Amino acid sequence: MEQINAIIDCSVDRLNFPLRPMYARQGHNFVALLRRVPADVTGLYVRVFKANGAYFDVTAHEHPDGSWTARVPAACFPNAGDFRYEVHATASDDEPAAIGEGLLHVGPFSTTSAPIAPGTVQEIAKLPCAGGGFVDVVMKWDGFEWMPEAVASATASEGTEGE
Repeated sequence: MEQINAIIDCSVDRLNFPLRPMYARQGHNFVALLRRVPADVTGLYVRVFKANGAYFDVTAHEHPDGSWTARVPAACFPNAGDFRYEVHATASDDEPAAIGEGLLHVGPFSTTSAPIAPGTVQEIAKLPCAGGGFVDVVMKWDGFEWMPEAVASATASEGTEGE
């Protein structure tokens, strides 16, 4: 069984109705399975908004049955609160296609059972870069909430030490 946090049935003929809400947890990843996506679209992605209007675009991957999976990284949920998400694609005429939008509720969630000291850094993801090397995505506890930190690059040899 795969991690699926929400099954979202899309309905492009009802864009005036929101899609199913997503209930994520702060600082943790989230996997959405999108069904009933029109067969004539490509390049599906989910846009996850933050409170200040900034957003993350997360590429979805198509399955042979026509469903799509979007694996939203934990770094997309730095703060608890109510936000929104949108589902976008490219139509058969290469024009942008609106698939739908919905509510995104990010609830607080602990990362450890012991109190966290301010300044604690939690690695979220290690992403490979073109030409070798890695980009580390981290969150840093400021004493009140997890804040995303600027990404730090590492060389390919540095990125494999200790693995």
